[in-house]
Amino acid sequence: MNKNERELLQLRGKVLGCHCKPAACHGDVLANYLNSLDDGK
Repeated sequence: MNKNERELLQLRGKVLGCHCKPAACHGDVLANYLNSLDDGK
């Protein structure tokens, strides 16, 4: 796992906000990716 991946994982469980909303947003991409990860449970 590289540094960017480790930093991105720190966003799991957090509320993401962006000025793009309600339009499509890069935050949606990040949230979808993080929500798709298997947490091992």
